Amino acid sequence: MHTLPALFALLIAIGVVNARACHLRGICYALDNSGSVSGHYDKITNFTVASARTFAAANVQTEYSASWFNWNAGVIQAPTTDLEGVFVPKIENDTLRGGGTNIYRGLESCYKQLPSDGARVIIVVTDGMGAANPNPLPEIRKDGIAVVSVGVGDNVDEKFLKNIATKPEFYVKAEFDILPKLADSIKEAACDAVATVKCQEAYDSCDFTFEGVNSVPTFDVSGKADEAFTPRIIRKSALNASVIGVVNSQAGEFEPIFADTNLPISSEGTPNFAPTAFKTYSLENGGSGIGHQTFHGDQLSVADDRCVVVFFQSWQVLDAADGAVIDNMNLLKRDNSSCVAFQTSA
Repeated sequence: MHTLPALFALLIAIGVVNARACHLRGICYALDNSGSVSGHYDKITNFTVASARTFAAANVQTEYSASWFNWNAGVIQAPTTDLEGVFVPKIENDTLRGGGTNIYRGLESCYKQLPSDGARVIIVVTDGMGAANPNPLPEIRKDGIAVVSVGVGDNVDEKFLKNIATKPEFYVKAEFDILPKLADSIKEAACDAVATVKCQEAYDSCDFTFEGVNSVPTFDVSGKADEAFTPRIIRKSALNASVIGVVNSQAGEFEPIFADTNLPISSEGTPNFAPTAFKTYSLENGGSGIGHQTFHGDQLSVADDRCVVVFFQSWQVLDAADGAVIDNMNLLKRDNSSCVAFQTSA
């Protein structure tokens, strides 16, 4: 949970998200419009305008939308790329409707407005509790949409708001008086939530993982260069009884990417990363892991808190019984499933 006193800790924890562009295809704000926010709804709309503006510089073609919810829900502004001419006036002129609270209806309304693909996030702002089925969250998560929840005041159901967020750490606790001032920190949480969703998608799409790992792992990349910092690379499939031996990754078609931007790794950093910045290294006990070359300039900070996908060009297939090489797999071009994905820390 993020609180205002922990604002600086939030920015430190998110790290490099603040230093890189957060490219979003769609943002929808689900705004509590129930009777309990009477006297405070202007602070919610002021926050929404300030928050949307923080995304504008890196998101020229982003679709901005917003929904109100009480016991029901409706559209404040349908998706638009015209932030200042359309979205901002509509939000600023929205008024209180009153009534009870059904957060699921707000989520559902936003879900229907977001684009069908790309990086998307729903930002829910509420001062209360309450949700009645149907629950749209399974479909929202299935479609790869991130959720950030903002609980305002002392009467929120924090457990519920943590559960609807992409991860509990993407729940932000606030007070009405300072809500508009949290726009920048909410942006960081939203960008990080989107990156988390993207990394899970990347991990799920890869046929390989690491020994002892069955979900997206996080590895410290601040250590020694030119040696593996991960466990041994293995296949995910339990149906394949063979063992993976030495794995090779090279530049060109096989250059790693940062999954949150889906861009070649050599497009970032000052100086830019080498196309082989993250690559495979042999392990003493056999097989290969992932390591990195020496970082220069700001590369370590840029590589912190990222999702890295490393693609393979070739690998050995070993006999599970005696470790003998029974096949050598060689790819002439990149196969988007012949990879590993992981989060970084530094």
